[in-house]
Amino acid sequence: MQQPRVAAVLVLCLIMSALVVDIPSSRGYADQLTSTDLQYAGGPVMARTTSYVIFWLPSGRVYDPSQPGDSAVQRVVVQYLHDVGGSSLYNLLTQYSPSPDRPILNESRFGGMVIDTRPYPHSGTTADPFRDADARAEVSRVATAQGWGTGMTSTFFVLTAPDVQACESSTEATACTFGPEGHLCSWHSSYQRSGRPVLYAVLPYVARLSDCVVESDTASSPSGNLGADAEVSFVSHEQFEMVSDPLGNAWHDAYDMEVADKCQGNYGDVAADGHNVVLHGNPYVIQEEWSNADHRCTLTWSSVPTVVPAPVESTPTVLPQTPGPVLSNTATPPVTPSETIPSSFAGPTAPVTSTPVLMVYKERCPRKRRRVHGRCVKIKRHFG
Repeated sequence: MQQPRVAAVLVLCLIMSALVVDIPSSRGYADQLTSTDLQYAGGPVMARTTSYVIFWLPSGRVYDPSQPGDSAVQRVVVQYLHDVGGSSLYNLLTQYSPSPDRPILNESRFGGMVIDTRPYPHSGTTADPFRDADARAEVSRVATAQGWGTGMTSTFFVLTAPDVQACESSTEATACTFGPEGHLCSWHSSYQRSGRPVLYAVLPYVARLSDCVVESDTASSPSGNLGADAEVSFVSHEQFEMVSDPLGNAWHDAYDMEVADKCQGNYGDVAADGHNVVLHGNPYVIQEEWSNADHRCTLTWSSVPTVVPAPVESTPTVLPQTPGPVLSNTATPPVTPSETIPSSFAGPTAPVTSTPVLMVYKERCPRKRRRVHGRCVKIKRHFG
C-alpha cells in the first residue's frame, strides 16, 4: 500500500551551485519562491479539529533550566491551541473547503496534554536518532492510555526535549535535524490504526536548532520566552498543514508546497514587544499562511466562513494552574483526559509597527519540495 506523503519543514542547504536572492520584504518572500496558489488534489480535509499534545521529556530533560517545570513552553503551546479556534487566523483555512457540503469550519479546540517522562526508544544522538516510528508508537500508547479519540477530527503533537536529534524516516538517516543536506525542523504525517487515520506532527525543540529559530532585528518575546515563541510557530505551521492536507493528497501547489510551506519565514509586521498576532487577547509571533483568496501570505482572512464561529473574547483567556498529567516509565498512566494547564501570559504591550521580519531557513534540494524552477535557492538574510 502506498505510504502517505510526509510533509516536513526542512531548511535549505547549499548543494552544488545556488542562487543568492535579496528579498525586499517578507511579503515578497513567498512570491519570489513561487507565485502559484494551492491546488486541490481531491483528498480529504479536516472539517474541525481537537488537538492533543505530548511533551515527551524523559527524566532529567528540561526545555529551559530558568523555567521550573518547563512551564513556559507547555503554557504557550497549549494556550495557542486554546486560542486559535474561532480566530481570524484559523479562518484562513475555511477558504480551502473542497465544497459547501465538505467545509473546513473555523472550529478548533484543545483536547488535552500529558508530560511523558519515559526514556526514548532511541537515544536521540546523530548515531542513534529519534525516529518517526518512535513518535507513532508514542501517539498510539498515550492516546490509548488517555482515552483520546483518533480519526479525521483529531491531531496529535509530539514535542521532544532539547538536543534530541531526529529523522522523519523510520529506517534511514535522511531528512534529519542534522547532516550535510540541511536541517529538519518539524514534520507531519499519518498512519492507520484500527481502521482509522491517526494524524500527528513531530516537533524537535527548535530553539536549539540554529536554522529553525525565528530570527528578527529584536530580541523581544511576546511570551517572555523566545524558545516557547519559536516552538508555537512551528506548532501552528504543522497544524495548518494537517487541517488542509492531512493525508498529503488535498491542498498543495505545483512545487508540492503546502499552505504553511509557502510562507515559512514570513512574519509580516512585528510589534516592538515581538508579537505579530493577537488571538483571544493573547499575543504570539507566528508565521504567516498562504491565502489563495489574496494570493499572498497573511495572518488573517475576514471573509465569512461556512459557519460563523463564536465571537472572539475581548480579554485574555486565563487557564487553570493545575498541571497536566505526567506519564512516567514506572507509574501506570492515567486514563482520564485532562485540559488543565498553567495560566496564560500577559497581553501585548505595544501596537504593531511596520517592521517586516524574515526568518532565514534552508531546505534540502534533492527532494522536490521548495525547488524553484529546478534550482536550489539559498535565501539571504534581509530586514527592512
